Amino acid sequence: MSLFGDMKELNPRFDKLRKLYAIVMDRSIDWDTRISSADEFLSLRQSLSEKEEKDFKKEVIKQGKKDKTIKSVNHPVFGFFFEDDSLLKDLTEKVKWKKGRVIKRKAHEEEYNNIEMVTPVVNTDNVLERRSMSEVPEIKIQKVTDSFDMDEKMPTFIVFDLETSGFRPGLDKILKVAAVRYENGVPTKAFVSPINPAKRTQTEESADGNTEPDKKEAPQLSDISESLVEFIGDSPILGYNAPMDLRFMYCNGVDLISGRKIYDAKNLAKKLYKDIDYYSINNVLDYQEINVGEVKGAKKECYAIGKVFMEMVHKITE
Repeated sequence: MSLFGDMKELNPRFDKLRKLYAIVMDRSIDWDTRISSADEFLSLRQSLSEKEEKDFKKEVIKQGKKDKTIKSVNHPVFGFFFEDDSLLKDLTEKVKWKKGRVIKRKAHEEEYNNIEMVTPVVNTDNVLERRSMSEVPEIKIQKVTDSFDMDEKMPTFIVFDLETSGFRPGLDKILKVAAVRYENGVPTKAFVSPINPAKRTQTEESADGNTEPDKKEAPQLSDISESLVEFIGDSPILGYNAPMDLRFMYCNGVDLISGRKIYDAKNLAKKLYKDIDYYSINNVLDYQEINVGEVKGAKKECYAIGKVFMEMVHKITE
């Protein structure tokens, strides 16, 4: 007799449990069905006597000598009997949480895709004067306290991010600039442009691992700097390790520091979340349980920075 037959003979409810568990774990089935199946599964499993559970596990282990996969917690038929009881007790909540994550991710993806792209205006006559690191003015990062009012302080703000060939503002090259405008907490417009540094002759790899192929068509920073400055206007700037990006810009002749309020999401995360080992934007997103999809490229990073910052402000001021 097959193992399935043995299980049914032992107790027909085991076969029902098997079917319910399979539904809960099936990603192709709609969330409401999976949630109701999780409720039914837990109710039925809790109704089993201690003896029934022991008899079942004993039979599974016996059969497991013939089929080693049966002992695996990932086994689609018997895995649930090797799950930790505390996890099983919260099975419905776990499924609801996963459903919420998927719904929120889709909402983020839709919001991100609806950001209006602004076409940079190119002015090849513009000239920028390079500066040394010693000339960079002091960068004062604005504080966020429990009395911080987002509507008053930052009704509109610009999330700014660079892709660079290294971490030395006076020496390494800017490969891409990106800025996303948030208005009343919603990302509305984005300014993104690859940068072709002077004397660039081959593919450069950015400090965060992204690569930008050598394109003669790409403008130099001076070509689009006026358009970028106009896009940013007098809005506060938010960055992730903002001082480094702003120093890069200043050394390349674009002053986004003087007379402007500057906020730094990474600096705030370090103060607020003491138990994170490494403060990458992805780690902070995971810690906050914010699912915006894959964070790759300067535009998406700007979007993500805005989201983690607003979540931290909410936590601090709630």
